[in-house]
Amino acid sequence: MLAKYTRAITIIILLASLLAGNFFIAVENTASSSIPSQPLQDYLAYFYNRYSRHFDQNGFLFQTPDYDVAEFSPPQTAREILSLALYYKYRALSGEAIAKDKIRSAIISAEKELASRPFLTQSFSDAFVSMAEVQLLDQFPELLEPSQRDKIFNNILARAEEGIRAADTSNRAALSAVYWQVVLRNFLEKELIATSEYERLSALILDKMRKFAAADITTDGWYLEGSPKKFNPHYHLISACAFLVYGELTDNLYFILLAQEMTGKLRLVSFKNGMIEARIGDRPVGLGAQFYLGAGLLNYYFHYPDWSVYLNYASGNRFFSDKKYPDRLEYHSTISLSAPRYHDD
Repeated sequence: MLAKYTRAITIIILLASLLAGNFFIAVENTASSSIPSQPLQDYLAYFYNRYSRHFDQNGFLFQTPDYDVAEFSPPQTAREILSLALYYKYRALSGEAIAKDKIRSAIISAEKELASRPFLTQSFSDAFVSMAEVQLLDQFPELLEPSQRDKIFNNILARAEEGIRAADTSNRAALSAVYWQVVLRNFLEKELIATSEYERLSALILDKMRKFAAADITTDGWYLEGSPKKFNPHYHLISACAFLVYGELTDNLYFILLAQEMTGKLRLVSFKNGMIEARIGDRPVGLGAQFYLGAGLLNYYFHYPDWSVYLNYASGNRFFSDKKYPDRLEYHSTISLSAPRYHDD
């Protein structure tokens, strides 16, 4: 029974961190007999360390030409600031002082950006920042003085209700809900929040999850968004991950089973080598390494024996194909003979 509990908790930590948008924030050893020959941490460190070398050489700049960032630009929002610095995580874990400094500076800068605007401006992106800060400060307690750390925790708690109530739509609502549930669980364990307040805010989160599922998940388990409703493999995956994490965090079997059904649907559109064609949905720009990592974890959690094909598909140089920036983690269009438009992942 303990092994089952450990396995579930570990995978939930991994999936919750995946939802941050850039692989994992906190990774523990996966308690399972079906571990691949290459440890998962080594698999992830390859992406993190290589992409952080790109930032060493080019600075904190990113480009997503089909998603509002046409030219290489520095991060502006709290989410952007923290997301780029997170790729220094494994170097920080190895004790590299420069990597820790970059993460420390990013946390401070992200908090400053959030503090510059009213709580009512929050979205799922800011919920990500709150979750990431909590996990990073737990993992690297030496980054800040205790008084600074406590102030950030208090700031997060102060903006939690407005963040939960933010008018996020579709998969963004699910992401926001999960990020805040992770934060609340952490704060409950730290005794930073009373049980009654935890339950009150958790009820708001549950309502947000239910409304999203009712609006955008079909009765047979497909994610369809917009008007008219369209399938999107990336958001289908992210939503399934969100349901699984939420279900495990709150012991809600309905959402776990929904995630399982959606994982099965994802398998229906997968090639034997793990590839999923972005053009089948409303995101033809491309699917990146984080997508395939999430697919692998979902399949692993639900005991599909071929779960590793998704991780294998994303390995090596597949998502480091920008010849101008060979260490840039990117995704790009898979349309045959089309000119590549690289996007930072």
